[in-house]
Amino acid sequence: MDKLYREQQAPSMNPNYIIATKFKETCANDIEKAIEKFAIMAGFLAERTKTQGRKMEAKYKDTPNGRLQVSKEKFVTSTSRKGSSDMKLLIKGSPIACEIKYGKDTQKAEQIKYQEDYERSGGTYLIVKTFEELLIWYVSKYGRPAIMQQAIDKLKV
Repeated sequence: MDKLYREQQAPSMNPNYIIATKFKETCANDIEKAIEKFAIMAGFLAERTKTQGRKMEAKYKDTPNGRLQVSKEKFVTSTSRKGSSDMKLLIKGSPIACEIKYGKDTQKAEQIKYQEDYERSGGTYLIVKTFEELLIWYVSKYGRPAIMQQAIDKLKV
């Protein structure tokens, strides 16, 4: 499917030189990347959401007497809501929050609260452990995306 998508994006390129991406599932980040790629191919929106905040480095200023530390290193918390899902999807006008849980990872209290609020507001909330799980859900709800059907048809030839 990925190879067919790439061929469509670069029609003037010899298909023999186009290599399909090989996805692996060794962590939640790999699953998020696969969902992002699938979103592009299937024609819907996928956005990764990070809520952990970030570290700000200490700032220094050069003076004639040497380097002067102006501010200390600090951690800045995120402005996102605690418990927010890992990804937000928008498929055919429907908002979907997607929480990725790899291996034995489970939802935290803030994530359960966010899920309840999201579903109460009319959104769909998914907990996804593998890319295949999301794919099965997508096909059961929306049918095969055109790119997937084209890939299947190409295999039948």
